[in-house]
Amino acid sequence: MRSLVPFLALALLAAGCGSEPAAPPPADGAARGPALLAFETPAPPPARDPGPADGGALRFTLPEGWESMPTSSPVRLAQARIPGPGGEANLVVYWFGEGGGGSAEESLQRWLGEIDPAPGAVPVRERFAANGLAVSWVDATGTLLPNRMGTGPATPQPGSRLLGAVIEGPGGPWFVKATGPEATLAAARADFLALLATAQAAPRP
Repeated sequence: MRSLVPFLALALLAAGCGSEPAAPPPADGAARGPALLAFETPAPPPARDPGPADGGALRFTLPEGWESMPTSSPVRLAQARIPGPGGEANLVVYWFGEGGGGSAEESLQRWLGEIDPAPGAVPVRERFAANGLAVSWVDATGTLLPNRMGTGPATPQPGSRLLGAVIEGPGGPWFVKATGPEATLAAARADFLALLATAQAAPRP
């Protein structure tokens, strides 16, 4: 019987040498089972600026002292109060959709028709370019009349002034109109032109 012991020992040793080594046990806390693929959820795109429809946004710098006001109509991009020696005047920036609102010439003529010129007063009409945009503007003094669009005074207002501009470019045109006491808009005329010079069409999406 003693002769069988060495033989059994050698057999067990040979069997052990031919097998794969056992995998080490997982570390404490490690997940057991097959690995899982992780998917990162992309962050949502940044919210777009609220406001008018695509192409309608116009950027400009409001002169110091002018008070921005909430708009009262969807076609109004901006409104502001203009202080001055004659009393408060008002500024409105309109946008009727890309290509809407009529031509620059039609708008300028319509605005000039809203003022009954003061004796000897001659309306001023000029054009200039700013930041890739074409700006046509008018300056008229006299009696501001009610208009068919309902945006003018309820009764004729003597001693008034109208500063109006049509800004043409991609996404436009835009219509900028200031009305109020003559003395106030005479003092604000340079600031009005400076506002027009800062106008830029917002990048299109």
